[in-house]
Amino acid sequence: DLIQAVLGLSRSQFDVLSRRFCPMIECTDENGQLLKNSSGRRRSIGSIKQLVLFLFWIRQYPTVRVMSWIFHVPLSVIHRSINHCTALFESYYSKLVVWPERAIRDYHSEWLRGWRISVVIDGCEQKVLVPIVKLSERALYSGKKRLHTFTLLLACAPDGHIFYLSPSYNGAKNDMNVYEMPENQVHQGLDADEAIIADKGYVGVAHYHSRVALPILGQESLLTVEELEYNNEHKSKRIVVENVF
Repeated sequence: DLIQAVLGLSRSQFDVLSRRFCPMIECTDENGQLLKNSSGRRRSIGSIKQLVLFLFWIRQYPTVRVMSWIFHVPLSVIHRSINHCTALFESYYSKLVVWPERAIRDYHSEWLRGWRISVVIDGCEQKVLVPIVKLSERALYSGKKRLHTFTLLLACAPDGHIFYLSPSYNGAKNDMNVYEMPENQVHQGLDADEAIIADKGYVGVAHYHSRVALPILGQESLLTVEELEYNNEHKSKRIVVENVF
């Protein structure tokens, strides 16, 4: 199916999105503000095409020049359509994203060596084009990936149920830099008996929360059998966040 291959959605999923967002696209401007009945310029492309264009952009992440060539519209229309749909999607879905209550966290939790693992956290980096402006180029460069990226934090349950996704930050920030942002300190939403599981990039989280399950560091040849078994268990629990990404 072409829609599935290009947009990553089934036909039925796309139909649901189009019924929900096309009327919103029609009656709002590029800033997501309601249009007055007697004003507003004629749109160069329809709401369905704007939605397809936006979904294609977030799925494939092509340059605007490539999109202009594919959709046969000017660069300015591509920019306006992306900004328009981004504002609408953010406004709509930000109201639905709330930190889950304890009962929900318990339902999705799993156990590791006597600790209730409620949250798995990890960072993700998305490659971006090299900026022309030198200051932006430096801010977006990730020494870890050796690429220019945006970076973000994801928190999910051990079964893959997503609890939180942070905003995107400059790629120069490491995992702990992102976690230490006030809006990303997920431990504040946990009780003392709940544990976070993470990789070695989040060693500093232990300063904020008493139960942080981290891998045991060191060369495998120097670790004991018990330590190796623990690391294998830890990896099997933490790998879910990689699959979510």
